[in-house]
Amino acid sequence: MATANRYHSNYHARVITGKIEELFPEIVSWGEAEWWPKDSLMSFSREVSGPVVEGTEYIQKVKLPFGPSWRTVVSEIKNNESITRKFKEGFFEGCETISIKPLCCHNVKIEYEMLFRIKGLINRILWKVIFRRLHDRNIEYILGNLKAYAEKAPQGCRSGFEKILENFKVHMERR
Repeated sequence: MATANRYHSNYHARVITGKIEELFPEIVSWGEAEWWPKDSLMSFSREVSGPVVEGTEYIQKVKLPFGPSWRTVVSEIKNNESITRKFKEGFFEGCETISIKPLCCHNVKIEYEMLFRIKGLINRILWKVIFRRLHDRNIEYILGNLKAYAEKAPQGCRSGFEKILENFKVHMERR
């Protein structure tokens, strides 16, 4: 029974070439941004328009038949660092944070971390059997879309060094 009370971590990261001050607004608009994949399994909706601020509430839903949904609220925004959404009700308990960290050579690291507990025995079974793999693939897909959007320079315009650096980054991400 102890495992039912423990928070779990779900972590994903991507190295992106770009500037923090340009990419931070993109992670704040997570779920609503221009780069957000239209065929993502996750949808975000909110009743109030305007800028995302602490207190902004969302309904998040997995776009599948009988897919779970939950309410979140933006609990903290650290300028040019991170945004945290706390799960209010629904499938999860805990929070998710998207952060941005500087690296060398005009690169940043975008990190997604969900600290969570699943509410209810049936939901825990569904998470392990179905939704965990879908969630992981979807987050990787979303981060890949953000990377493609941020690094929108045409592939043919990059120098040989930039291509080597990109191959090195891909190799390091796989480790």
